[in-house]
Amino acid sequence: LTRIRSTLFKNSMISTGLSWEDLLHPLYQKYKNHITWGDQDLLNIIFHYNPECLYTFPCQWNYRPDHCMYGSNCKGAEEEGVSVLHGNRGVYHDDKQPAFKAVYEAIHDYPFEDNLFQSMFYPLQ
Repeated sequence: LTRIRSTLFKNSMISTGLSWEDLLHPLYQKYKNHITWGDQDLLNIIFHYNPECLYTFPCQWNYRPDHCMYGSNCKGAEEEGVSVLHGNRGVYHDDKQPAFKAVYEAIHDYPFEDNLFQSMFYPLQ
């Protein structure tokens, strides 16, 4: 966050860079009738003009339902396991992706004073 706050971002509105605070509202005003995903669209616009400020994680560090919905398409997760589970599309709360829901419920129900293996790991198996 410190780096974001100290960066002057290139943009499509003026020729000089703008700070995060000075950029977000004007950017929203410019694109508000053309964006669907709100904050995600604004981030995509900002990093379109500033790709050097963006780090793209490997798929196993942002494992989403579409990585396994119609077959496996994240080789890194197959080889190294999933590091971060991204619960978009409501997958933690519906039955479309039972593995995602099971992980969510195990973490949600985990009594943090208990033994990790007995209370979380074994129920997930």
